[in-house]
Amino acid sequence: PYRLSDFPKAPLSDASATTELEMPPPGDQQGWASCAAWALASVLSYHAARQGLIAPRTRLSARFLYEEVARNNDLYRGSPALLFAEFCKRGTWYGDYDEPLRTRGVPRESIWRYAAGYSGCKYEPPSDSVLSDAAKVRVAPSGFQLLGVYARGRADEMGNQAQAHEKIVAAVVGDKRPLLLSIDTPARFQQAAQLKQETQANNGVWAGSTAGFNGVHGKHAVVLAGYDPKHDAYQILNSWGADWGSGGYIWVARAQFWEMA
Repeated sequence: PYRLSDFPKAPLSDASATTELEMPPPGDQQGWASCAAWALASVLSYHAARQGLIAPRTRLSARFLYEEVARNNDLYRGSPALLFAEFCKRGTWYGDYDEPLRTRGVPRESIWRYAAGYSGCKYEPPSDSVLSDAAKVRVAPSGFQLLGVYARGRADEMGNQAQAHEKIVAAVVGDKRPLLLSIDTPARFQQAAQLKQETQANNGVWAGSTAGFNGVHGKHAVVLAGYDPKHDAYQILNSWGADWGSGGYIWVARAQFWEMA
C-alpha cells in the first residue's frame, strides 16, 4: 500500500476549484445500472452550456443515452419489449456511448425525461422532434480524450499516483474540465446518514473507510468535478440524487480517493 507522505501535493493556491456551479443539478439513477449515462450527461451538459448549445445548468437526457446504447446493441435489437428489461440489469461503460453520441447526439432532459417512477429502458422509439433536439449536441470525432488509466500498484498510462494527480489537477483546475471517472464504491457510500456524519465531522471532507466494495455498486461511474488544495481533496458528483452526500456531491480526501479510483 502507498503512503500519503510519498506523494507531493500540487503547487496550487490555497483555494478550491470546482465545476459544480456550472454543472446541471444532480440526478438520481433510481437503482438502474445507468451510472455511466448519468456521468456522461452531466459532463456533456457542462460543455454544451459553455459552448452556448443549451442554457446554463440545463441537464441533457441520461435516459436517452442509456436507451440508445440498448437500441444499438445487436443482442437486444429486434426483440425490444422482451430484452430491454434484461438490458437494464446490466451496466454500461463510457465507450458504449461513443458511436451514438457522434451520430445521434443527446437531447435535453426536458424533452426525454428520466423522471420519478422511471421503470427502466422502456422501448419507446424517440420522435422526430426528440431526434432533432438531440442533433444539436453531438460529439466530434476528436471530442473525447482519454486522460489515462491508473492502476493501483503499478504504473500505467497515467504513470504513478503523483503523476496521475498532476494530470487530474491540470484538467480540473487548470482547464476547468470535469472528468469521467470509474471508482470502486465503498460500502459507506451506500450508508447516507453515516456518510454525512463522517463528512461533517471532518471539515466537509470524507476520509472514512473505503472497505466493503461489493457487486451491487462495485464498479461505479461518477464525475470528478473539483479539487481543493487546502484540504487535499477531490470532489465527486454522484448520480444517487441530491439527498446523497452534500447536494449530490462529496469531497473525498486524497488517500481515500486513490484507494477507490
